[in-house]
Amino acid sequence: MRADAASSYLVADIGGTHARFALAQADGTPGTPVVMQTCDFADFPQALSAFIDKHAKGPVAAAAICGAGPVSDGVIAMTNCPWIIDRRQIAAACGIAEVEIINDFTAIAHALPHLGLADLDRIGGGEADPAAPAGVLGAGTGLGVSGLISKNETAIALSGEGGHVGLSPASDRELEIFRHLLAERGRISAETILSGPGIATLYRTLAIIDGAASRADEHKTAALTAEHITQRAAAGTDARAVETLDLFSGWLGAVAGDLALTLGAKGGIYLAGGIAGRLGPLFNKTLFRQRFEAKGRFESYMAAIPCYLITRDNPALIGLAALLRQSRDTAKSS
Repeated sequence: MRADAASSYLVADIGGTHARFALAQADGTPGTPVVMQTCDFADFPQALSAFIDKHAKGPVAAAAICGAGPVSDGVIAMTNCPWIIDRRQIAAACGIAEVEIINDFTAIAHALPHLGLADLDRIGGGEADPAAPAGVLGAGTGLGVSGLISKNETAIALSGEGGHVGLSPASDRELEIFRHLLAERGRISAETILSGPGIATLYRTLAIIDGAASRADEHKTAALTAEHITQRAAAGTDARAVETLDLFSGWLGAVAGDLALTLGAKGGIYLAGGIAGRLGPLFNKTLFRQRFEAKGRFESYMAAIPCYLITRDNPALIGLAALLRQSRDTAKSS
């Protein structure tokens, strides 16, 4: 990657609801992001052009962009947003010579080596093994999953769609929820519950199976968003809202534990995404950790693995900027 000193480097993190754009500094640090609503733009190139026209002071030499969806031949068809992110379209429409497209949680995995203890809130476990794999997951509009594997001093970030794996019940209450959702949907993925829309689904399902939602108020319950439910739980006026967030916390721990087992993630499990951090004390870390470790014969193995809540803002942009810097360094040495 070669560019003159006046060139800009752009990073962008595109979620189902928000699009975050920033210009990366020469040392690989992203600048202050500009946050846009995806619903305000017809497509991604329109939003990208609006950012470049207003904020870029020179040509954009290269861009690293991540989105919430699988990457296929340089294209992301967003999972929870109608946008298409196409590397070739971006290069042609915006005149950017080099464009890198990756999954949003792959970008967060790239950020892990650049986070310090001040950027993390530890949730139990022992000390992380820096040479071992690490896992990343987080709930927002959807559920993102990735991992980081180190080999010969090179960090390799994984790209996948682990948020769509199956979810398992572990109590009679969870079985009740499953029976209702199976009849309604036919399949329950982790993202069905572990996402913003999933919190609303969980609350509505609890109301129905408890017989609390009459036909007259079913539409009112269905209209409640994760934000509304969180507000009710924080106010202490709605026991069902509190139960919803407890169930969310426990199930997130179970899925995080499955990821740790799959990767052998003795390097730790890192929670990103918007929901866990925004919940504050309503995120039940005790239940999370209990379910994380509850893996039968592997409980002692799991007890040693640390979990961390990423508290630093915009880790995906940090990972994207690091990826651009790595590309520049590789180009200089070639």
